[in-house]
Amino acid sequence: MCVIDAMERLTPEDPVRIGHHVLVARLGAGGMGRVYLGRTPGGTPIAIKVIHEHLARDPRFRARFRREVANARSVSGAFTAPVLEADPEASTPWLATAYLPGLSLQEAVRTHGPFPVEATLALAAGLAEGLDSIHRAGVVHRDLKPSNVLLSGEGPRIIDFGIARAADDHALTRPGGVLGTPGYMAPEQAAGREVRPAGDVFALGAVLGFTVLGRRVFGDGPLPVMIHRVLHEDPDLDGIPDTFLRGLVADCLARNPALRPTSAMLLDRLSWAGTAPVGVGWLPAPLAEAVRTRQAQPPPATMPLPRRVRRRRLLVAGGIAAAGAAGAGLGELTAWRRSGTGTSPRTPETPAAAEGGPTGGGPASGRVRWRLRDSRTEAAPVIDERTAYAVTSTGDLGGAEGWILAVDVQSGKQRWKRGIKRSSERVAVGGGTVVALEAGGLDNAALGARWKLTAFDTADGKRRWSASLAAPVQPPLAADGLVIVAGDALIAFDLRTGTERWRRSLDWVASHPVMTARDGALCVLTREELRVLETASGRTVWRRRVQGRAAALQDTGTVYVTDLADRLHAVRQGKGGWSATAGKVVRPPLVYGDTVVVQDLAGFVRAFDRGTGRQRFAVPVQAGGSETATAPPARVGGTLYAPGGDTVHAVDLDRGRLAWRVRLDAEVEGLDAVDGAVICSTGDLVAVTGP
Repeated sequence: MCVIDAMERLTPEDPVRIGHHVLVARLGAGGMGRVYLGRTPGGTPIAIKVIHEHLARDPRFRARFRREVANARSVSGAFTAPVLEADPEASTPWLATAYLPGLSLQEAVRTHGPFPVEATLALAAGLAEGLDSIHRAGVVHRDLKPSNVLLSGEGPRIIDFGIARAADDHALTRPGGVLGTPGYMAPEQAAGREVRPAGDVFALGAVLGFTVLGRRVFGDGPLPVMIHRVLHEDPDLDGIPDTFLRGLVADCLARNPALRPTSAMLLDRLSWAGTAPVGVGWLPAPLAEAVRTRQAQPPPATMPLPRRVRRRRLLVAGGIAAAGAAGAGLGELTAWRRSGTGTSPRTPETPAAAEGGPTGGGPASGRVRWRLRDSRTEAAPVIDERTAYAVTSTGDLGGAEGWILAVDVQSGKQRWKRGIKRSSERVAVGGGTVVALEAGGLDNAALGARWKLTAFDTADGKRRWSASLAAPVQPPLAADGLVIVAGDALIAFDLRTGTERWRRSLDWVASHPVMTARDGALCVLTREELRVLETASGRTVWRRRVQGRAAALQDTGTVYVTDLADRLHAVRQGKGGWSATAGKVVRPPLVYGDTVVVQDLAGFVRAFDRGTGRQRFAVPVQAGGSETATAPPARVGGTLYAPGGDTVHAVDLDRGRLAWRVRLDAEVEGLDAVDGAVICSTGDLVAVTGP
């Protein structure tokens, strides 16, 4: 089952049928596959998830998918969305679930705000009953979160239960399956242990906390800090106004799984709550109306195909360079270009989506230059000169193998590849050195993560140095010949030698610092404070009390900060400054000329006058992205490259308009750009360019 926020027309390279079902429209895409609206031979609308081809080629994924589809089919209940049909043996595996138009809980809270206590208790009763149905069938959900709760005209529904799925920028994986989503996964999941029903109860507590508070109970942040919090810190339940609800959430979030109530016990505790979550009457009035409106929109009988663009597939000269045993198993490199002649039949080697194809009316379409298949990138790549550096992984936090790879930006040819322990954070590059954050494993006795920084020579990938860390909470940052990381302290190492240059043991480091640097200045932003330091020495130049989310330096005296109230501030060392409404912005702002630019989660790129804060333009792009995203959009000259869902958008900052866009076959987790190419992480490493 898929939560439907918008439909898109089919592209020429989308399949027309899956099994005996006719496809009607695109509904969305994720790490596991693309979801379509389809119709049965009798005309019933259904949601069909088609597995990505690189996963279909993985025997382990197929076996897991086959087993878990069988388990999920046995689930029935009033608050679950049933699996109707599936074919795990097809050349491209798929599964079909009931189509229920509605809003995800994530979208509902983001758009309409926190739920009142009564509605939250009603939701708790419905979700507890749904989990009980799932658990009685011998299935464990493993990834319950607000985006997997659908608010439909028939009541809430738990979706995507028990189905194997690939990793996305918000999920942790191990060879046996999904571990969960940071902020909702249980401590035992973070430690790589077997996932049992108690893990779903923990996730339910986190979901209910999000519902009534409008924020995550473990806060936001990159992967390492989220793991550290769930393993070692208590959830922040301040603000839950009802004693009973607060106690219920706290019990679900017990660190020891043996102390959590079962789903059946939760049902008993909630039996007095009164309002049953049936229909929409239990919801706040504005939200109930939004659900009714969504439900009243009938699914189309068909959505017309755009004009077909002919393509032909090219072999890329050089292919993938061999790098000994370390380079084996990366997959294939493919490229596409537009052509006035020839056809492009669907084959297992061509992409499942019309990558670079028409996106409907409006701006021109970009194109895919090359793709490094099965590279399993998990973080935004970083470009230095003409080389892109990316972290890949195939395993879990407990020490599974991953790689750091260097790829030529223009050709996609692999320059080198070196093994590291798994990391989902982007690298730092500077001074002929690329630095990766490695997960050294989990200390299960203390339930603590061990980490280290490892530096490689950019020319040949040789290891230069490594340094042990305690609980890092941000990706490393390269600036002014140093690499800076926040762990139990703020530490600066020499990029080339690994020598520790300075260390600041400050309490505010533990509060999810966001770091940015420019022209000899280092900005460190936490949820309580902004500090500007001298990069070379670590000396504090000035500070302000700011509850910030992301920041960008203009110079030592001016920082642009987005806060928790969806506003953008110009914070100055002296007097002055301004504040403007900017939407929910989690990615760092960018400074361009006399403007500061932000991309919000609702789907707008906004530019503000640096001096006055007046908004100059707002360019709509596709909404999407994680609330824990830390990688900024990329800028080359006057063009901003912004990820949104499965699409890369090129925004002309001088004219305030969308210049072109290109759609890929999975969500864009992060990107970086250089003149002539944008390198994206979608699970694969993909290069796109303008028309």
